[in-house]
Parts: sequence; structure tokens; C-alpha cells
Amino acid sequence: MFPLVFLTAAFLAGIVCAGLIGAPLPNEYLLIAALVPLAALVLWWREPRGRWLFICGMLFLLGIARYQFAQSSSGDALTRYHGAAPVTLHGIVSAPPDVRDRATDVRVDVSRLKTSRGWTDASGTVLARLPRYEEFQYGDEVELSGVLHAPPVFGDFSYKDYLARQGVYSLMDRPRIARIASGQGNAFYAALFALRARAQVIIVQSLPEPQASLLSGILLGQDRGIPDETIEAFNRTGTSHIIAISGYNITILAGFLAALATLFVRRRQTWLFVSLGIAAYVVFVGASASVVRAGIMGIVYVTASAFGRRSTALNALVLSALLMALQSPFVLWDIGFELSFTATLGLIVLATPLTNAYKGWLSLRVSNELAREVILFATESLWVTVAATLATLPIIVYDFHRLSLISIPVNLLVLPAQPAIMLTGLLAIAAGFISPMLAQVVAWFAYPFLAWTTSVIEFAARIPFASIDIGRIPDAVVIAYYAALIALVAYFMQPKEKRASLRAALSRMKPLAPLTPLALVGVVVWIGAFATPDGNLHVSFLDVGQGDAALIQTPSGQVVVIDGGPSPTSLNDALGRALPFYQRDIALVVLTRASDDKLTGLVSVLERYNVAQVVAPEASRSNSSLRRWRELIAQKSIHEQAATAGVTFALGDGVQIEIENVGNDEEGLSVRVRYGAHSLYFDADGVQHNDVVESALVLKLGRHGDAKSVSTDWLQSLAPQFAVISIADKHEPAEQTLTRLSDAGVIVFRTDEHGTITFSSDGAQWWVETTR
Repeated sequence: MFPLVFLTAAFLAGIVCAGLIGAPLPNEYLLIAALVPLAALVLWWREPRGRWLFICGMLFLLGIARYQFAQSSSGDALTRYHGAAPVTLHGIVSAPPDVRDRATDVRVDVSRLKTSRGWTDASGTVLARLPRYEEFQYGDEVELSGVLHAPPVFGDFSYKDYLARQGVYSLMDRPRIARIASGQGNAFYAALFALRARAQVIIVQSLPEPQASLLSGILLGQDRGIPDETIEAFNRTGTSHIIAISGYNITILAGFLAALATLFVRRRQTWLFVSLGIAAYVVFVGASASVVRAGIMGIVYVTASAFGRRSTALNALVLSALLMALQSPFVLWDIGFELSFTATLGLIVLATPLTNAYKGWLSLRVSNELAREVILFATESLWVTVAATLATLPIIVYDFHRLSLISIPVNLLVLPAQPAIMLTGLLAIAAGFISPMLAQVVAWFAYPFLAWTTSVIEFAARIPFASIDIGRIPDAVVIAYYAALIALVAYFMQPKEKRASLRAALSRMKPLAPLTPLALVGVVVWIGAFATPDGNLHVSFLDVGQGDAALIQTPSGQVVVIDGGPSPTSLNDALGRALPFYQRDIALVVLTRASDDKLTGLVSVLERYNVAQVVAPEASRSNSSLRRWRELIAQKSIHEQAATAGVTFALGDGVQIEIENVGNDEEGLSVRVRYGAHSLYFDADGVQHNDVVESALVLKLGRHGDAKSVSTDWLQSLAPQFAVISIADKHEPAEQTLTRLSDAGVIVFRTDEHGTITFSSDGAQWWVETTR
């Protein structure tokens, strides 16, 4: 065990030292430095220590040389064109598009480049940032035109270095792009990526947000849909590792593949089947540094076991680090790799000594053997969590400048739910290939565990001083911390006795095992019962940033969405929180104007939900979001109602939605929601129609409350008691607008100050609730 650990440590230390030095060392300096280990070999060549000193010293120097070679060869032929005149590139999309909230990043391996002088051969990779709903796939042959530039550096985070570690040195924002051909990539990779895309669709169509994106992150490595607020809650509570795919996922996968192998291959070939399956899964989920590390460890362990060789977890861990550093020494600066490596190292080195020390302390204070076993069983996960936290704490504080004070208790609450999430999530995906309805039913059993995870983390994140800002800490503090931790481990490394208490405690719980499925069914049923309609009308103006979005829920549970805002992530999260987890049907979607601040989010609604009908104004201009919107309407055979003034949608329970005015492209639709004796009026973007004389209880202002959003005369005609302005933080409605509303005695609610604003009614009375 130890030779591999020391040899790898020497090589990695050389890489780190070269990175800290920065400037490359001349070759003659390296040759002179090599004299030191050579001298050790000559002086103590009969002593094993002398030989080991020589080998470690040479590996240290090889680490320096490997880093310097990688640094000297970084960059590609495209960098010389940064900031120059626009160029045209020809290449192949080399990875699945990275669909973000407001854009899509497409990675293109370039083969040719065209300037004013004509075409020339070129090599390199460019990251093209396209509009949100531009659809390109892995293997597409494309031509794109635009200006190349280097990735930026943001304060403490260097996006340039981050992409450089992945071999990308050039960006192109919003290029003109055309597809030349499809299917030009590797057929195996294409099949894997198509399978992942299908699994992603199954998840998002079966679960609400943020649970759908959380499950996608845990199983598929696709966490882009998780809202920033939820990500921040995970960070504040020290639980962001839950979203990332780790060694735990690989362990579950290896067990599943081993069981599956018995059906397809001979016993002697099981290790190869499992190893290939792990490798495919690593590619399937995106091959991030942490996943590659876990995959290598899994393959090493499976292979060693198959050939009867003793493979310790520590050996597998350091071998994975060695192989990854050989391939790219820059991986040592990847925060995902650092956290994954140190957390695993902490589990290997610290968990057992901590547990044994606790067991010894407990035996002195609890004499009853059964009581000791129960306490040990209840606290088993505590020391695993403590071990991982102790190992990663300096890196988290150093890189993120914050310290979570509640990380350990929150992890103890949510980690037990993760195995069930993986199992039910995988079953839901498998069911989705059979029937969407079956997938949704199976996903309901994943929902309680996902909801528990998000609820606990978001609640804990709101606790005062859950996380404190530390600021930048010196490198010496990190070094001193790890030195002290190593000393502590050495102190507790003593002979250990086998632990049979956990197996004994688990055996006593076997009679309760049949009750677990029944309890889970009960939880699902009760959650569904509490989420049923309450017999009231709810009209919610959603906080989705600088855009408009509203959700209407009728007394009997019909759902209407009016506009979607600019952010699919924000809208999906808001709908996931407001609607029952089983609600996948939407009766009506209303688009008041085909602008990005209203349409972009709605496209994802058509993708994820079963929409019965839509109504939208005619649009003379087209963009990627509008094209995707129309494509989904045709693809899903959604009934499209023509936007005509006077068209009314009866939703039952006395709720009606009426299209009151239809303007041009810049104006859009005005919509009135009627219930009982009152109505709510959604104004088109700042068009005060003179024929609108019927009063409204609530006025939803257009144009985000700018100076033209409302006039005094029109306000007097409409006579609202309340006004709602959808607006993002750091933006302000016009002072003239606020003055006019105030003079008319209108109570104003703003999404930037009040969050989501919900007006509810039982048909006679109305009340309002806000989330802030």
C-alpha cells in the first residue's frame, strides 16, 4: 500500500510546486536538481531508504516537468485570432450542449477557419454561447461566424483557467451558426448522450421543481435547472456534495451491474462487464473530474478483486489521482476533484479511527451491551459525516470564503434519504422507457425523499448564522490544518477489532423490513392528500426576475399559466413549489407577447407539462424561443386558440379568463380574470385602452412599471384597489408611476420587495399573501 502512496505523493508534489512557482524552470535547473536524488542513490544504494529517496526525488522532478510541458503546450491555433475581425469556423459539436437558464453553450472542435484571406486548416476548441432554445446536438457538423475572444476572469474565479483545464481557450458569443450535417460524432457516444437526454426528459416530465433538477443532478450529473436560491441553500448548509455524482453512485452502479452480469456474461467476464459499464456511466454523466476519480477507483477495485489481488481503497484513490494528473496536471486545481479526493481520503483514513475512539469512549460510560449497540447504530453516519467534513473543511473555507456551522447535523438528516432517491429515481427512469404514466407513478415514491432533502436544507439555510463569511485565509493556515490532522490520524492509528454491533443491530430490525414499503405508500398518500385543492381561487404573480409570470389555480384544481418570465429555472422552481407534486396537467397557457421576458420560461412549461391549449398573439418576428414554442405546440398537438378580443375561457367554478384587447407585436394581449363580483386585469405592455371602463380589484401593470405603464385618466377608469409590478432586484419602477398609483389610493405590491404575490378568494372575500 505505502509504496504507491509515497510515489504518487512525490509526483503530485512536483506538479503542485511547479504550479506555485508559476514561471517555468530552465531544463538545466531540473538537471542540476536531479543530482540530489542521484547522490542519495550513490551514497546509500545498499539501503532501501536510499533507493526510495532516489525514486521519490525523480518522480518529484518528473511532476515538475509534466506540469511545465502541459503549460507550454496549452492554447491552440485559435488564440491568435482573439479580438480580431470576425472569422468563420467549421467543425463538429464535440459534446452535448450545455443548456443553461438563458443561453446554451455548445463546444465545437474546429477543423477549418476562414478569414478575409480564405479558408485554412486549423485546430482547437471553441465554446459558442447561443440563445436558450437553439438546438444543436453532439455530432452536428456546423459553421459559425463571429468574433473570438479569451474567456474572462471574474474576481476570485478565473473562467479562463476553468476552461483551460478542459482544453478550451476561446469563446464566441452569439455567433451566426448553421448546421451542415448531423451524426458526425462517435456512434457509441451519440447513443449514450441520447439515452441521457431521454432520461432527463423522463425526470422533468414526472416531477416538479426543484425536485426534478435535484434528481437529475444526483443521477445524471445535470443540475443546471436548480435555482440559484436552492444552490445557495446547499452551499450554506455544506450539503452541495449531494448534488454531485460521487463514489457512492459508482458503488451502487457496480453492484447493479454485477447482478446484471449474471444474466449476460460468464462469471470470469463479470469484472470486464462491470468495468465497461462504469466507464460508460462516467461518459454518460459528463466525465467531470470528481466522476472520473470515482470511476477509476471503481474499476481498479473491481479488476483487482477479479484477479485475486488485494486492493485497498487508499491504493485505488491514489492511483486514480496519478492517472488523472498524468493525463492533465491541471486537474489538481479543479475544485470538484479537490473536494472529491479529500472527502474520500477522509472517509478512508478518518472514519474508522473516529468511530473506534467513540466506541471506546462509549464503552466506558454505557455498560449495557444492547444499549451500546443501539447508540452505535444510531450514530454510525455521524462519524462518516464528521470524517468527510474534517477533510474538506480547509478547501471549502479557502475557495468559498465561508464556513457552515450546521453542516454536520443537516447532513445527518438528509444523507439517509439518498439511497432511496437513487433507487426510486433509477426505477422511474426505467419505467419511463415503458410508459410515461408508469414513470410518473414511480416518481411519486421518489418525491417524499427529494422533498425532504430540499425542505430540510432550505429550512436550515434560513437559520441565523447557518453560514459565516470567513474571507480569504492564508495558505499557511491550510497547511497547518492538514499537518495537525495528519498528526491526529497517526495518534489514533491503533489495532482495531472487528465491528459486529452494526450487523447485530440491523438483524434485530429485520422483522420491521416489510413495514417499510407500507410506510412509504402512506407518506405518498398523505402528501397527496394535503396537496389537493382547497376550494379557493389562487392567482399568484410569480417572482421570476425582470419578467412577467402568473399562476392561476381554480377552486377545483384547474391550472392556468400567464406568461413565463425570462428564466426557465425560476419559473419551473416557482411552479414546482406552488403546484402539487403529482400535478402535470395545465389547462391553459396564455402568452401575452412574444418577448423574451414573457416567452422563454413558458417554453419549458410546454416541455415538462401536459398543456391542453395555448393562446398567443401573432408575432411578425421570430427567434429561437418562438421557434421552439411553435415546434412544441405542433409536436404535442396542443390546441392553439386564436387571440381575438372577447374570447373567453370558462374554467369551471365560476372562473373565467377573457382576452380583452389585442395589440400589435409591441403591445400584446390584455387579459381579465373574473371570479365572483371582482376581476383581476393583466394589462398589455403599457397600452391603456380607452374602452376599458370596467373596474378591476387588481391591476397587473405592464412594462415593469416604467413611466408609460399607466396614465392618471386610465387609472381612474379602471379604479383598482391593488397593483402588482413584476420587477427584479436592482431595478426600480418609474417614480411617476408610483406617484400616480399612490395618488389614486392604490396599494402596490412589487415582486422585488414582496416576492411571489398571491391573491386568493372564496368567491366572497379576497386576501393577499406574499413570500417576503
